[in-house]
Amino acid sequence: LSPPTVSFTLQPSAYVSSTNTDFAFNAVESGMAGVDFIECKIDGGVWSTCTSPFNIPSLAPGNHSFEVQAQDKLGHMSSS
Repeated sequence: LSPPTVSFTLQPSAYVSSTNTDFAFNAVESGMAGVDFIECKIDGGVWSTCTSPFNIPSLAPGNHSFEVQAQDKLGHMSSS
Protein backbone atom coordinates (compact mmCIF):
# COMPACT_ATOMS: atom_id res chain seq x y z
CA LEU A 1 0.00 0.00 0.00
CA SER A 2 1.08 3.56 -0.59
CA PRO A 3 0.89 6.46 1.86
CA PRO A 4 -1.83 9.11 1.61
CA THR A 5 -1.44 11.95 -0.85
CA VAL A 6 -1.92 15.52 0.39
CA SER A 7 -2.90 18.34 -1.96
CA PHE A 8 -3.73 21.99 -1.40
CA THR A 9 -7.06 23.32 -2.64
CA LEU A 10 -6.53 26.87 -1.33
CA GLN A 11 -3.30 28.69 -0.59
CA PRO A 12 -2.16 32.30 -0.67
CA SER A 13 -0.06 33.66 -3.50
CA ALA A 14 3.70 33.89 -2.95
CA TYR A 15 3.41 37.44 -1.61
CA VAL A 16 0.60 38.62 0.63
CA SER A 17 0.17 41.80 2.60
CA SER A 18 -2.18 40.34 5.20
CA THR A 19 -1.05 38.74 8.46
CA ASN A 20 -4.14 36.48 8.35
CA THR A 21 -3.73 33.54 5.94
CA ASP A 22 -6.00 30.62 5.00
CA PHE A 23 -5.10 27.20 3.62
CA ALA A 24 -7.34 24.35 2.52
CA PHE A 25 -6.13 20.85 1.75
CA ASN A 26 -7.23 17.27 1.47
CA ALA A 27 -5.63 13.90 2.07
CA VAL A 28 -6.54 10.86 0.02
CA GLU A 29 -5.49 7.29 0.67
CA SER A 30 -5.76 5.10 -2.44
CA GLY A 31 -6.05 1.80 -0.54
CA MET A 32 -8.65 0.52 1.83
CA ALA A 33 -6.96 1.79 5.02
CA GLY A 34 -8.25 5.37 4.93
CA VAL A 35 -6.63 8.45 6.43
CA ASP A 36 -6.13 8.25 10.19
CA PHE A 37 -4.96 11.81 10.93
CA ILE A 38 -3.55 14.99 9.36
CA GLU A 39 -0.84 17.16 10.91
CA CYS A 40 0.39 20.67 10.13
CA LYS A 41 3.39 22.74 11.10
CA ILE A 42 4.33 26.37 10.54
CA ASP A 43 7.88 27.60 10.00
CA GLY A 44 9.53 24.30 10.91
CA GLY A 45 7.74 24.10 14.27
CA VAL A 46 6.20 21.04 15.88
CA TRP A 47 3.69 18.86 14.01
CA SER A 48 0.19 19.09 15.49
CA THR A 49 -3.16 17.65 14.46
CA CYS A 50 -5.09 19.99 12.17
CA THR A 51 -8.14 20.16 9.91
CA SER A 52 -8.97 21.92 6.68
CA PRO A 53 -9.57 24.79 6.26
CA PHE A 54 -6.69 26.02 8.40
CA ASN A 55 -6.30 29.67 9.36
CA ILE A 56 -3.05 31.26 10.50
CA PRO A 57 -4.26 34.44 12.22
CA SER A 58 -1.14 36.43 13.07
CA LEU A 59 1.96 36.06 10.95
CA ALA A 60 4.81 38.50 11.33
CA PRO A 61 6.07 40.14 8.10
CA GLY A 62 8.61 37.97 6.26
CA ASN A 63 8.99 34.51 4.76
CA HIS A 64 7.04 31.58 6.21
CA SER A 65 6.44 27.91 5.50
CA PHE A 66 3.35 25.76 6.08
CA GLU A 67 3.53 21.97 5.78
CA VAL A 68 0.87 19.25 5.91
CA GLN A 69 1.27 15.49 6.22
CA ALA A 70 -1.19 12.63 6.63
CA GLN A 71 -0.98 9.12 8.03
CA ASP A 72 -3.20 6.22 7.04
CA LYS A 73 -4.60 3.68 9.50
CA LEU A 74 -1.76 1.26 8.70
CA GLY A 75 0.90 3.79 9.74
CA HIS A 76 2.03 4.94 6.27
CA MET A 77 2.98 8.64 6.40
CA SER A 78 2.74 10.96 3.39
CA SER A 79 5.54 13.27 2.42
CA SER A 80 5.06 16.82 3.66
